[in-house]
Amino acid sequence: MSKDASHMEGEKRAFTAFLEACPRFAADVSDWWQPDSDPPDVVSRQRNGSTIEWEITECLHQQQTRAAIRRRRCSHEILRAIGKQPPPPVNVSFCYLFLTHPPSRPPAKDAEALGRALFALVDDVNTGWHEPSPARYYPQPGIRTVTEAVLAKWPPLDKYLRQIQILGRERREPPKESRWIWVDGRGGSSQPDQAAVMWSTIRKKIDVYTWPGDKDIRLLAYYDRALALNTPAIAPFETNAQLVAQALAVASTIPFNRIYLLFFPSREAFQVHPKFKRYD
Repeated sequence: MSKDASHMEGEKRAFTAFLEACPRFAADVSDWWQPDSDPPDVVSRQRNGSTIEWEITECLHQQQTRAAIRRRRCSHEILRAIGKQPPPPVNVSFCYLFLTHPPSRPPAKDAEALGRALFALVDDVNTGWHEPSPARYYPQPGIRTVTEAVLAKWPPLDKYLRQIQILGRERREPPKESRWIWVDGRGGSSQPDQAAVMWSTIRKKIDVYTWPGDKDIRLLAYYDRALALNTPAIAPFETNAQLVAQALAVASTIPFNRIYLLFFPSREAFQVHPKFKRYD
């Protein structure tokens, strides 16, 4: 099967990062290349003359990733509708916009009205900032929260936002640059966690790959874009890699001689099959 150029570039970056994370292993590699057909994704020639065929895959939760990309696009459209941001009012430092679930992209006909309504709302919050108890906005020290019920009075904001949080200058100084309005476009959800995403990715490769016979074929699964597009990890990457190794230890048939996990941003690498090992 012929390869997609963008996939090949991603695999090249991942394998290069893996060698950077494993200098002792890299010292045994005399050469490596990407074949035109798939599989394998990469072939490495070792200094002893042997070759290793590599399957390379990225750990991503597809449903979360699609949702996160959609949210990012909506975030960009909201900011485009707002347009150039004037300096914040005297009592305001930052304004955070939280998108509806699921997010909606504002059409051109709503763009001007959306920006006008947002700035009018912020001005209203600013005017009443020092009121003892601003009933129309949920008050906290240094923060005013605009709920869905209040947003309904400021159309068309209620069509695209579920909440707005406005920070006061007593809580945080305004930015030196012009941008003080931000849209929360993060992806992910409460589940699945990082270990589950990594295990699911490896499990899919195990299920579709056939035993290669006498070939030395290995799997490299790397974690990169999921950091921004999927559920944020709570436990350290090494802890989650150990959980994956434990799951592999009781798996029935594994068609890979060795399986590695790579945390791309910090170049942390671990062998998770046939036994757990950290590479330094």
